[in-house]
Formats: sequence, structure tokens, C-alpha cells
Amino acid sequence: MNINEIYMECHRIVNNPIIYLKEEKEKTGQKYIGYICIFPPEEILHASGYTPVRIMGFSNKFINSEKYITSNCCEYVRSMIDFLSTEESEMLDGVVFGHCCDTLQVTANMAPNITNKNIFVYNVPANLDTEYAHNYVKKEICNFKSGFEETLSIQIKDDKLEESYNIYKENRRLLKELYRLRKDKPGLISGYDSLAVIMAGLYMPKEKHNELLQELLNQLGNEAQQYIKNNKKKILISGILNLNLSIIKAIEESGAIVINDDLCEGARMIPRNDAGEYKYPDALADNTTSLFCPVKNYKHISYEQILRDKYTETDCNGIIFVYFPFCDPQFMEYAYVKKKFTEEKIKTLLIETVINTNNFAQLETRIEAFVESL
Repeated sequence: MNINEIYMECHRIVNNPIIYLKEEKEKTGQKYIGYICIFPPEEILHASGYTPVRIMGFSNKFINSEKYITSNCCEYVRSMIDFLSTEESEMLDGVVFGHCCDTLQVTANMAPNITNKNIFVYNVPANLDTEYAHNYVKKEICNFKSGFEETLSIQIKDDKLEESYNIYKENRRLLKELYRLRKDKPGLISGYDSLAVIMAGLYMPKEKHNELLQELLNQLGNEAQQYIKNNKKKILISGILNLNLSIIKAIEESGAIVINDDLCEGARMIPRNDAGEYKYPDALADNTTSLFCPVKNYKHISYEQILRDKYTETDCNGIIFVYFPFCDPQFMEYAYVKKKFTEEKIKTLLIETVINTNNFAQLETRIEAFVESL
């Protein structure tokens, strides 16, 4: 595929992952395990012969969710409940919940009443970068693997797990290279297209995504030889897009570049300190405890510092936060970082968006005014 065909295919996948997954299942007979959040160890799922797929906000009807959860709870969780309670989730053989926040934990407890899928829970401690946390995660990885094998009556061989680990490690290396290229050559690839490429990898086998990323990087390397620098304002975006790349498109159509991110479906998936050679379960625990999520507590790093480092390293002009209403853990962190950045005269914009909305008239006006102010 040429570079435009790569972008088009990735946007097609991200615009409707369910259609893509159904098509692939019909063509290849591929088996899928859905997972929630950035923490579950995908390598274990992959080594078992399943393709891990990220469950995002596939539904905005919120019909069935009203039976289980109140309307003033996180829209993402309500959307997930709606998805799991409909026939659209039939292509999944199971769902893995990561303990990200209390609302998701409660949903994991309710899940057996919502769906007949196999339900797995991967617990992650609230304090994530301590020696105690690392030892806890090592035990949890072993417990998760044995429970997964027992429930599905399978055995995951160590050589398969090592192979999967190396495939995922290569994927992270390629993603880092894409982020580096975006930093070094602003505008060579738009944030709109690059995030489509990154997010498409949530729905295809990692081997296939690695091939796609390598081909894209090769072609971008050729285009970089004719690169011409531009003076567009550089934006860092933080939060969760939930497949809605229209937000990125609106930002870049206002005359800015989304050059870096701190997104649940973007840079947050990449450990800050990637583990080295494969060693089970240590390497998987190293990667889990090196992931950053503002919902967790950290002794040596903070949400503010993560954002400041990203802002500085890509010489950004402003930060845009994208949150869902009622996401209390992120809003608690936002209040603090907003205050600190205001004191430092770092300009920020908060966007509260709903699942899969296409109503951007008012939002576009706010974004345009923000970009003009930079």
C-alpha cells in the first residue's frame, strides 16, 4: 500500500471497528478477546492464539446501561455495558477488565449479569511505582495466566509467550519511532492520520500492525527528504478520544498540529521504561508498572510532570484536555494541573465530549479561538 492507502485503511478501521472485526473473523476465523484499559497483559492473550481487541465506546444509545448503572456515571462505562449486552459483542470469546478506576471495577463485578462471555479481571494496585507494586503485579500476572488457561481449557507455552512478548516489544519500538518522527518533522504526518494508524493497531494482530507501521515509516522516511518546515502552532492533547478522531481533525483544521499526546489509546500504551529481554513474569511486570495513567498514584512521577515533559520535548504552544463528563478521577487531577499550568502561563483548553458525537459546531469555534490565542 502507498502512504495514502495506509491512512485510508486505518481510518476505515477506526471509524467502525466492529464492522472490521466481523469482516476479519469471517475471512480468517480469527478469535478475539476484548480488553479494557491499558493495563491487561496483551502478550498472554496473544500467545494463547487470540487477537486482543480494545473495547471502546462502540455504542451511544445507553439503553441497556440504564438497567445497571445511573445516568450520571462515566459515558465510557455506559457505552461498554450497552455493547456487551447486544449481539454486536458476539465475536468476542471473553472480556478482560483492568482495574483502572472504581466504576470499571464495579462493572467487572456486574459483567456476568450483563453478558455470557468469559470475564477475566486483571488487578493493578492503586500505587504503581513501588517495589511492593512490582511484586504484586508479578503474582497477579501468574494468577491471571493460570486462570485464563483454566477457564478456556488451554495451555500457553513459554516459547509462544516469549514470541508474543517480542512481537509487542517490536510494536512499541515502531510506535516510538513514529512519535520521534512526528517530533523531529512537525507536520510530516498529521496527528489525525498518525493517531488513526496507532489506534488501528488496537483491532488487528500485532504482527500485521508491525508490518503496516514499518511500511509507513519507510515511506515517511522517503518523504522526510523533501520536508519543509512550517510554523503552525503545536498542540499536546491529553485524555481519551474513544475513537473520535473528528476532534483531532477539528484542531488541525483550525491551523494547528497535534504533535504529541497523552492519550489512553495513544502514548499511554507505551511504558515509560520498556523492559529488556524476555523473562517471565518480570518483564511483563516491568512494563505494567511503567505505564502511566492519571487515575493511579505514583511516588516518582506525576500527571503534571508527564505533561510538562511532553510539552517541552516537542516545543508545544498549548495543551488540550479531552474528557468525558463524570470521569471523576481525571477531573481531580485536571484541577491541579490546570492551576499549575495557569501559573506558568501554559495555555490550556478543556473539551468535555460525549460518545461518538458529530456535533462540533460550538466545539470548532472554541478550538479556533484557543489556537488564535496561542
